[in-house]
Amino acid sequence: MRILQLIDTLHPGGAERMAINYANALQEAGHSSFLVSTREEGAFMELLNSDIGYLFLNKRSTIDVRALKKLSNYIQEKHIDLVQAHGTSWFLGVLSKMLNKRIKLVWHDHYGESEYLENRQLKPLQYFSRNFDGIISVNEKLKQWAIVKLKCEKVIFLNNFIEFPRKKLKESEANKPYQLVCLANFREQKDHFTLLKACDKVREKYEIKLNLIGKGFEDTYSKQLESEINARNYIEYHGELSDPSKILANMHVGILSSKSEGLPLAILEYGANELAVICTEVGENKEVVRNHGVLIPSSKFEVLAEAILGYITHPAKRKKDGNDLKERIKKRYSKESVINKYSQFIENL
Repeated sequence: MRILQLIDTLHPGGAERMAINYANALQEAGHSSFLVSTREEGAFMELLNSDIGYLFLNKRSTIDVRALKKLSNYIQEKHIDLVQAHGTSWFLGVLSKMLNKRIKLVWHDHYGESEYLENRQLKPLQYFSRNFDGIISVNEKLKQWAIVKLKCEKVIFLNNFIEFPRKKLKESEANKPYQLVCLANFREQKDHFTLLKACDKVREKYEIKLNLIGKGFEDTYSKQLESEINARNYIEYHGELSDPSKILANMHVGILSSKSEGLPLAILEYGANELAVICTEVGENKEVVRNHGVLIPSSKFEVLAEAILGYITHPAKRKKDGNDLKERIKKRYSKESVINKYSQFIENL
């Protein structure tokens, strides 16, 4: 099958990473694979396999006739069978299907605030969802929401998946101070401020270094967070990275203090690098981690601080949890297991 991934940008983020992962995995599975970035390119471009068809639209507005025509021509030229529209690119996907009625359109819903679905903007998504041939949701809550709210009969929940590091990287036990990492763009739902408060408390007893990886934005949350980071000499901000594995390999604990999530790739990245994980009980976090990490309530910095201290004082448990989580992710969140289910789904559209 000839399958095109449609995504708004290629800046590091969960939906963007999954668009790349699907493009690469489908090509390796024998499909003809293509990817179109609509609004912006970005660091993830370097992760795309070189023999995958790629097009940048440079879309400037919601209804950009030039960009739509460019996409439609590309779909016809490459004889695309299916467009997989990630996140907010669904509207352009719908327009492209109206011009190319023979293609199948699948919407891949990566919505990260599944704890607050009652606040989600429903229109015009509900109206145009009748154009979807299928919907992929990244957690069970999103699947049930789509079944109830949208006008598409075929809905499936598929786990996100990641590529495991090609070469195992060893952490240095001599690493001092104790290395913590948070892989999350500077978004309000990620609640970095609770993490900073927890780390301040931990530093009353132990020397630590907090490594932050993610993209900042020109908004109030990012500016306030950057100010707090600059006020603390134990934090290193690495910016946005296309491949964080080299840093993760030298960490002790991976943390997500989010208020809401879908199925965060950060936890899968932590697990693939054998990190012990501390995360909040939101989205699919509990299902991913199970008893191979520490699950905590959101917005409770004292509880997060105790969890960090627990791993510092019990290194054997930290190592066991990291190893066990890696094995669980290999079994349930590998590309092979997900692509098999995906292939069955699209064959029945």
